[in-house]
Amino acid sequence: MASQKLSRSAVLLTFSGGALGSLLRFAIAEVNSTLVALWIVNILGALFVGFFAGHKWFKTESRRAFFSTGLAGGFTTMSAIAILPLGPNFDAISIGAMVAVGMAAYWLGLKIGSRMSDSWKR
Repeated sequence: MASQKLSRSAVLLTFSGGALGSLLRFAIAEVNSTLVALWIVNILGALFVGFFAGHKWFKTESRRAFFSTGLAGGFTTMSAIAILPLGPNFDAISIGAMVAVGMAAYWLGLKIGSRMSDSWKR
């Protein structure tokens, strides 16, 4: 498989979306406990990524770069889940549930995005 060269605009859009997503995650983390904030950002992020994947408007390289890779990527956090086992409040069931609910949220977002996309151009 040949590697695909990223355009300058895709890199800048990914960076911009990631900065915005990170700011939103920071704001949510400031007003919630760590575990609650993780649930909020990861479940909403999965829903958003599903929506972006299902809706035709997000199919261009620049929109995918900004919204899916940048915004949702900066908003969600797998790294925080990865270090939870090192802390005193480790709960493997909660992490497993977060992954399962996240997959369901992605599926729901995909269905909503697809339905909205289908009715959008009518």
